[in-house]
Amino acid sequence: MRKHFSGLAETLISLLLDSLCEAVCLIFISLGKMKKKPTTEMTGQATKTLEELRNARGIKVLGWYWTLGRYDTVIIFEAENEKEALKSAFEVADFVWSETLVAIPREEAIKLL
Repeated sequence: MRKHFSGLAETLISLLLDSLCEAVCLIFISLGKMKKKPTTEMTGQATKTLEELRNARGIKVLGWYWTLGRYDTVIIFEAENEKEALKSAFEVADFVWSETLVAIPREEAIKLL
């Protein structure tokens, strides 16, 4: 049985654990710092860019959050491989500086022990 966490941590962990990604997909967590003050127009452009990435590269966004603290945004997404994730990072470079992590579900990592 999964332990319960609160708030954003619960959502992030739940998304990772409940992901239905096929074995060939990888999960990425992108932490972003906005380059300038967000506007409605900028957020619309960012949404459009992510939609284009979904269609062109098969990127599946599992969660998208604005956060307080060191990073302004967190995007959790699936991609076929790290090359597609890197190409996606190039596409959003106009909006944010980002740091992207590769995530492996806990159960899969334990199997590697």
